[in-house]
Amino acid sequence: MNTIISPRQSGKNTLLQVDADLRALTQKALTLAGEALKTGCDRTHETLVDVALTLDAAKDQLALDGLDYLDAAQAFVVAGRKTIDVLGTGLGIVRLREAVQS
Repeated sequence: MNTIISPRQSGKNTLLQVDADLRALTQKALTLAGEALKTGCDRTHETLVDVALTLDAAKDQLALDGLDYLDAAQAFVVAGRKTIDVLGTGLGIVRLREAVQS
């Protein structure tokens, strides 16, 4: 038996998923920011904190505007993922370089 999901239900599920993605990415950015601080990568730390703040603001706006803000929130998820991946890779290279020099 197939269940038919109305667009409203589908939108609600999508809203919940995007909200969860924004929360997870915010946490990941903050975790990496802490690692950047420990390794002396001050600019990376500042950038990751800014990313976390931006993603958190997008999450709050999504809660306020709902479906009207969904496309923008999804764009923040994509951009946040890409930025965190790039900065996380750079941070990994710094840690690897430090390990080799030790």
